Amino acid sequence: MKLSIVILILASFNAAAGEAEVCKGNKGARSFLSEWWEGGRISNILTTIQGAEILRERGRIAYQADLNGDGNQDYIFESFDSQGSAKDRTFGIFIQCRGFLQFLGGDYFAGVEEIGSKNNGYNDVIFLSYQRDKSDEVINAEGQALTRSHVWSFNPGSGKYEGGMD
Repeated sequence: MKLSIVILILASFNAAAGEAEVCKGNKGARSFLSEWWEGGRISNILTTIQGAEILRERGRIAYQADLNGDGNQDYIFESFDSQGSAKDRTFGIFIQCRGFLQFLGGDYFAGVEEIGSKNNGYNDVIFLSYQRDKSDEVINAEGQALTRSHVWSFNPGSGKYEGGMD
C-alpha cells in the first residue's frame, strides 16, 4: 500500500515537471494576445517578441480552453495574415506560461473542431482540413466545403503538439 502511494506521488511530480519543461522551452520568444478596436470591430493581435524583432499577426481566438490542466486558459489562434490560396489559414496552439504564451505547434487548416480527450496530460486538438480532388480543388457538396478531421496530440519527447495530414 505504501509503495503505491509513493508511486502516485512520484508520478504527479513527473507530470508537473513535464508542464514546467514546456514553459522553460524557448526563452527567446515571448508571445501575448491583445485586442485592437478598428473600423467598428475588434481584432485579436498575436504579438511575438524574439530578440529585437517584433512580429504581429491579426486574427482571432479560434478556441480557448485549459489544454494542459494547469487552471490557465490556453489558446488556439487563427491568423488572418497567413491565408493561403486554398483558403486555409495557420492555426497555432499556445499554452500560457507565466504571463506569456508558448507556441506548441500548428499548421495550415480549415478550422478547429473541438478539444479531444486527454493524452499525456494535455488535451488532444481536432483540426479540420479541406477535402480536395485530384486537381487540388476543394470538394463541395450542397454548397458546403467538405472537411476531414486530424487529431493532434502533445508529444512529451518533442514538447510540441503533432499530428498527421492525410
